[in-house]
Amino acid sequence: MALFLWACSDASEAPKLGTQAFTRVLHRIAFEPELWETVSHGPGGAAEVRVITPSMATEEDGADLAGLLLPPPCTVRLIVPDDGGPVWLKGRTGLDLSARAALPADTLGVEITLAVSVDGEEVWSNAHILRRQPAPDEGFLWQDLPPIPLRPGQELLFSSRISLPLGQADLPRLPVGFGQLEIVQDGEQELAAATAARPSIVLIVMDTLRQDHLSCYGYKAGTTPALDSLAERGILFENAYATASWTWPATASILTGLAPEAHGVVSASECLLNPSVETLPELLAERGLVTGAITCNPLIVADKNFDQGFDYFDSAHKFRRSTLVIGAARDWLRLHAGVRFFLYVQLVDTHELYHPLSSATLRVGGHLPADYPKSGMDAYHQDLLDGRGHDALGHSRLEELVPPAHLEWMALSYEAAVISADHFVGQLLIELEALGLEESTVVAFTSDHGEELGDHGLLIHGHSLYPELLRVPLILAGPGLPRGARVDTPVSNRHLAPSLAALAGASFENLTGSIDLLTPAAVTAQPVYFSTQTGFWNGRREVALFGLREGGWELHWAPEGAAWGATETGAEGDVRLFCVSEDPEQHDDLAAEQPKRVAEMLRTLRQELARNQALHPGQSLGAGKRSIQALIDIGYLGTDSETEEDAD
Repeated sequence: MALFLWACSDASEAPKLGTQAFTRVLHRIAFEPELWETVSHGPGGAAEVRVITPSMATEEDGADLAGLLLPPPCTVRLIVPDDGGPVWLKGRTGLDLSARAALPADTLGVEITLAVSVDGEEVWSNAHILRRQPAPDEGFLWQDLPPIPLRPGQELLFSSRISLPLGQADLPRLPVGFGQLEIVQDGEQELAAATAARPSIVLIVMDTLRQDHLSCYGYKAGTTPALDSLAERGILFENAYATASWTWPATASILTGLAPEAHGVVSASECLLNPSVETLPELLAERGLVTGAITCNPLIVADKNFDQGFDYFDSAHKFRRSTLVIGAARDWLRLHAGVRFFLYVQLVDTHELYHPLSSATLRVGGHLPADYPKSGMDAYHQDLLDGRGHDALGHSRLEELVPPAHLEWMALSYEAAVISADHFVGQLLIELEALGLEESTVVAFTSDHGEELGDHGLLIHGHSLYPELLRVPLILAGPGLPRGARVDTPVSNRHLAPSLAALAGASFENLTGSIDLLTPAAVTAQPVYFSTQTGFWNGRREVALFGLREGGWELHWAPEGAAWGATETGAEGDVRLFCVSEDPEQHDDLAAEQPKRVAEMLRTLRQELARNQALHPGQSLGAGKRSIQALIDIGYLGTDSETEEDAD
């Protein structure tokens, strides 16, 4: 990871406001294998990069963390890099939940010690007791390392050792090690005030908000007055697309400007953002902006490296309603009103289960059916995906499986959630106005993806590339931007990252073909790409789907897909083609009638996929046991799902 130099490019023109202390992560050791090597190990084998899960109780300790697994006995060596001065080590130690099962049946318990040495002197050690039959209240928790000061060139050793009972032979490979090992550095950041020419930035992502439910996009009047007002004083993109139809890959694209196949966050098996991938907050922090984030989605957490570049990162391992965080967001704005900043806020009001404001529920009307399931749409979601939602010919059985009153309540609840979402966005906009920051702050608003409400026979999201899931709002407003502009050229919201970075004079090294969203006249037509690795295609689950919008046409491609009832995948997989100008809701598949167009678009799609895959950072880790459970709870995965990490 690059060293932050904190040279403010516009320092000569912006008023100085003193300095602020900071701590920056220089190296996330697990993701930089060139830094370390295994120097000794026992029969359990060498060290490896692995997600370790000591506990399923995320409220206690964070659970899944990427780190170095050192099956005892094992020693790893690292020479501290020269990053321009003193640094220090932080991290945690833990035993994976699977460690107990790895003990032989005749072993009652063992003591495992994890230690850190600097230049041959052991500076810290911690013993973990592993029992095959633990006490009722005994559980594993991460244990924090104390801050360990380091200097460039010092030899750092991480080791594990085990005390075996008398006469006990060597044990099998035990999953223990160090999690979230980082080399960090303290410093001072020079602060400057925001101006109209060099503004602060607020990026708001409303999770699971489909475009067609905002009144500024043509929905019934008055559902989104705050966003309507934002659009009136800025730029609205009428045909904006997310890069994926679910949270992990789509959010990573918003923060990096890359397609999912390029940044590598694509599935439960690849969900940790590699530190080598540049992020928007990193670039802005390098230019002197104070960076903060508040996220309400349990997938967008520091455990998965989404905190890269943020001075302040507020997240939790559960969904948090806006009522619980909006005050903190307004407080953060008040605290940093005098300096140039970047604030990222990801709210979840429109993510099922919905908890709309009572005033919004009253406004949309309707009544909660007495037999409506407590788990909401998820009660039907898995059944629909498991084959019960369609007959043998692929005809939807949605209305047979889901009572009409329940479908009506889902739609009304979602509409109330949209109204509530707009209210909370409005609270942030009101705060900016009250602080006098409107003329020195650019506000960007979008969504990571949409939500299906039975449009194509299914519910929730992540399973398809249809417009209810991929078409998202995209609005930009602030000083220097045209007022009331509407752009109908199709664009991807991944272009937000390079566009907002440009406000600070920054640019991404590996991005090509970026669109300047801040200048409507510069927005030229180019193909738009999107995908999901959790797709549903003609009765098949967990199928990779790739999509392309080009001109007035949209192609969906399932490389491993097949027609309904087919037992084998064809050489080209399966495709669908839609004329979006005549069939915007995409119900009439014209692939069979347009073979030449399909071939041309499929060639373009494959070329783009190859380009993005060539940018893949190389190393990516999967979800641990706790994250898998979270994905099941949210509805992204079925109860029989597992990753390679789990299988190991």
